[in-house]
Amino acid sequence: AADILRQAGDLKGAQAMLEQGLKKPVNLDRKTNDTLQLARVLVMQGKIKEGIALARTTFEVPPREKGPILMAVLYEIVPAGRGKGEDAALAKLTEDAIEQHLQVLVDPNLDNGKAFLAAMPRHIETAWDMVIRLYRDADDEAGMRRAILARQRQDRTVTTY
Repeated sequence: AADILRQAGDLKGAQAMLEQGLKKPVNLDRKTNDTLQLARVLVMQGKIKEGIALARTTFEVPPREKGPILMAVLYEIVPAGRGKGEDAALAKLTEDAIEQHLQVLVDPNLDNGKAFLAAMPRHIETAWDMVIRLYRDADDEAGMRRAILARQRQDRTVTTY
């Protein structure tokens, strides 16, 4: 229902519904996803720093619950906030979300685990590209250089995702 409100442009209504749901989440998966969606709604309202801080709270979940973090950051939160004055902070959030993605635990014998592992390298590559673009757009040359080096180090040390 919060997603319908968000899509209809009722960001305050979506925020209120997500906040209400987070008071008593049915499980950790729902709490993680609702927290990331609330972060997105905050960023859509221009509350970018608040949204980033909220998204970071999901980094504390166990590895089996980390799956949605990079996807939400890369494909929902960053697009909602990009170009609004906080690109360097969004780059750092994305960079840190990559690390969270590398910690995800899935069962490689199950179809959804296989699919996750098969898609992982592409999502990480896309995320690194976004990190570098965000630092560039923020005129943060030092951040961009650090990200390029971090990506190269990761490419050398992570042989399988």
